[in-house]
Amino acid sequence: MSFDGMASVFERHRQVPERVAAAIRGAVLSRIPENCSRRLLDVGAGTGRIGRAFINEGDEYIGVDASMPMLREFVSGCGSLVQADAELLPFRNGTFGAVMLIQVLSGTGGWLGILREARRALAAGGPLFIGQQKTPQDGIDAKMKQCLDTILHEMGISTGANVQNRAHALEWLHRASDKSEQLIVAKWTAIRSARGFLERHVTGARFAAVPPAARAAALDRLSVWAQGHYGSLDRSFSEEHVFELHAFTF
Repeated sequence: MSFDGMASVFERHRQVPERVAAAIRGAVLSRIPENCSRRLLDVGAGTGRIGRAFINEGDEYIGVDASMPMLREFVSGCGSLVQADAELLPFRNGTFGAVMLIQVLSGTGGWLGILREARRALAAGGPLFIGQQKTPQDGIDAKMKQCLDTILHEMGISTGANVQNRAHALEWLHRASDKSEQLIVAKWTAIRSARGFLERHVTGARFAAVPPAARAAALDRLSVWAQGHYGSLDRSFSEEHVFELHAFTF
């Protein structure tokens, strides 16, 4: 799955409040043991919407992403950015005191290889963090996505998405780890609309794999459904979003 084509608009559609990134940073750094390196690896760093908080504070941060266009959007005054495959990291064993994977596992079938590489690069006793922004199950984004999935299924189209990937990865980590911790590090109110969902999804990496004509047809059908269901594509809804971290030590 390539994020190259969405790099220039990624943060416009998927940015989180600065205080959320700062809260993630605080939670991560507070859980690195004193005897571990303070070097931090961010696998799937993207455009830096989370990693920038670490760099701005002068942390020993290294961001890795397979997409060079995404990394080009990650403008940093310091720190290191590396283009690399998450299943073949260019670092020695035990290099980092902590490793983060934020919004990475749901969109890949190679989650086991990614986790094994993350563990290999992680120092003994250092935490591995799995992070995700969570939206309400009955929110507008969830309902729009459910409707779109139904439309694509009726059209005989698969985007290759597997919502169970993250669940399988977490189950594997719980079995493999010595200790785990689940954290809600931030909560905030987001304003959502059907039009906003449509604009974000046009740039979605998995949806971009659908042929252009089919994409347009699916979004047209989704627009008609949303117009009827909500009365207007621009009707706004307030939703409570949370950012969840799972921390694992081995």
